[in-house]
Amino acid sequence: MKNNPWYFVLALFAAGCGEVRASPPGGYQGVVEFDERDLAFEVGGRVQAVSVHRGEALARDRVVATLDDSMVRPVIEARTAEVSAARARVSLLRAGARGSDVRSLQAQVSGARATESMVERNLQRSRLLASNGALPAAQVDDLEAQRDRAHAEREAAEERLRTMRAGARSQEVDVAQAQLAAATQALEVEQQRLARHTLRASLEGDVIDVLVDPGDVV
Repeated sequence: MKNNPWYFVLALFAAGCGEVRASPPGGYQGVVEFDERDLAFEVGGRVQAVSVHRGEALARDRVVATLDDSMVRPVIEARTAEVSAARARVSLLRAGARGSDVRSLQAQVSGARATESMVERNLQRSRLLASNGALPAAQVDDLEAQRDRAHAEREAAEERLRTMRAGARSQEVDVAQAQLAAATQALEVEQQRLARHTLRASLEGDVIDVLVDPGDVV
């Protein structure tokens, strides 16, 4: 690796601005002015390619050199996946539940209600038998526990059905949209970082010198 800073120097030649005297022999008198620009990357890394040579004419926006971007592209792929996932979640919340999902949950609610009714009937018969001494009290206690469990399961299923029919709350949509905005911004930052791995000429001119080679770390 070279110790020199990473830059290219461009020379621009403008028309002479000095005073021209009348009919000088052998040509004209004047001053040729030139301007120098040092071109450098805004980020560090290993030089992958140098596209110009000393003395070469350079057009505006011409690619001068590039850095190795193999560490940046996987990050962009990950950020792109995050944006896709966040966008899908927003679409899902806005679309609401599918009809098949609602029908499936309705069937679960009906099953929970039927189970609760069956357990309740068994409990009533067991209490009658227990009062006559034909059934141990422990069996009645077990049926009461089953009744309570079936009641809780039925209420939970009904609550899920009400929530599904109502759709996503506005707060949930807002949170999902905020997550999408954050993921999009993170992707844009990485894309801007990747763009800085390509150095372009900011103006036309001639290359005075090139101080690095491919493989140098700058």
